[in-house]
Amino acid sequence: AGLYRGVAASLVGGVPATALYMTSYEASKGLLSALPLFASLPWLAHLTSGMIAEAVSCIIFVPVDVIKERLQVQAKQAGGATSTASDSRFLAGVTPYKNSWDALRSIVKSEGLSGIYKGYGATLLSFGPWSAIYFVVYEKLKNLAIAAKRVDTADPSSPSNLDVTFLESLIASSSASAFAAFLTSPLDLAKLRYQLQRRLDTKMGSWAYRGADRVV
Repeated sequence: AGLYRGVAASLVGGVPATALYMTSYEASKGLLSALPLFASLPWLAHLTSGMIAEAVSCIIFVPVDVIKERLQVQAKQAGGATSTASDSRFLAGVTPYKNSWDALRSIVKSEGLSGIYKGYGATLLSFGPWSAIYFVVYEKLKNLAIAAKRVDTADPSSPSNLDVTFLESLIASSSASAFAAFLTSPLDLAKLRYQLQRRLDTKMGSWAYRGADRVV
């Protein structure tokens, strides 16, 4: 059960969040590509669309992440032990959540909406650039793969809707993801630490992060 703690929140919120993410990207790319500036600079349309998609989908992604991450590192019901010693400072003296729904109710009740959206700005600072970089690199690699096929479009037997294969798409996606993750990893760590902390009492206030910039 410990390995899958928080999976309910990921399933319930993650599926619509991912659908919203991809839909927002495609819709933004279509709208922006029709504008003269973005039509002449396709990479800028991809970059901007990635940022927009992240901003929109984070409306669901951030609460899901907050609940999942707190459940995964919270103190065990019996004994109050944590998974690692470094996690104990986040969880000392607080009541463990029973499940995802209990976590949502408790966070909203004790911390308000700011608690459930803790780290929204940090998430945008982390995954916004990740999405922007990812889609720029992915679209570029996909276009290179298509160009490399050297299909004579004047030939009636040549497909007019040439696209990448599954394997080519997989390689492009993996490469783009790895490159974007490498560049934005420090920001993701800052986002994670900021989301994990709960509203602390004055006794523990000396180490509490006041914002994402303080984490970094």
